[in-house]
Amino acid sequence: MKKTLILLIILSIFILSVCSKHIPRADKVREFQSGEIKNGTEIEIKTNNIPFMSEFENGQRISYEVAKDNNGVYLRLYRRRSPDEYINLTATMSVDPVTIKSLANNIFKDKNAIYFENMYSTRNDFKKVECADPSTFVVLNKTNAEDKYNLYTYDDYEIIVKRKNLTLARLYMDWDYFKNETGVYIIRGCGPVVKISNDSKTFESIGDYFAKDKNKAYYWSDDPYNYTILEMADSATFKYNNSDTASDKNHKYRVYFGKLLIDNEVK
Repeated sequence: MKKTLILLIILSIFILSVCSKHIPRADKVREFQSGEIKNGTEIEIKTNNIPFMSEFENGQRISYEVAKDNNGVYLRLYRRRSPDEYINLTATMSVDPVTIKSLANNIFKDKNAIYFENMYSTRNDFKKVECADPSTFVVLNKTNAEDKYNLYTYDDYEIIVKRKNLTLARLYMDWDYFKNETGVYIIRGCGPVVKISNDSKTFESIGDYFAKDKNKAYYWSDDPYNYTILEMADSATFKYNNSDTASDKNHKYRVYFGKLLIDNEVK
């Protein structure tokens, strides 16, 4: 009987010691936020509010690794770290703790943006989904979502954005130009789709600032949406000279400190 009692006591002590290692302590909570810096951007603070723990009335768990309280939204760090270490997403990414909610296991929404978490990244990977419209964004099923402008395909690792109603192929080495059978378009990032030419078969980029098709020649500033049709240019003889100059049978074109010179005159 005594042996049994002793074994039970030893077993109880062992169980308590193991469990205690997995209970986050309030004095070991870590957050990333502005202010005093430790180890680059990491700050150690002391708080009694651990948002992942249900016994704290101010905390609310949103997903397996994301939680919030009245002051912020928190992402638990990479799983090999202690479970009581967090990144404060409100401080680092302005994620709104009032309107944040989960749309899927790793897709989140607040009043300002849509966010995606790579579930199996070897480092923290919580990012804003560029181009997404939070006011119209809906999850359709376990792998697809859409909003007013785009279609989205996602899994545990990545989310892929595709513009609606567009089947376009990039022109070789021209990352802002796209084409299909009806024309050539400019698309940069989340910007609008702008058609610039009806002739995708003969359109070509010439150097860093110029392009042409069989009918027209074009000049671009550093902004791809800010383009000019060179009405005086002869498309048939328009050619590239070097990175910032071109010419045709009638004129010479040069970009000088952001300005276009035609025959050495500013236009």
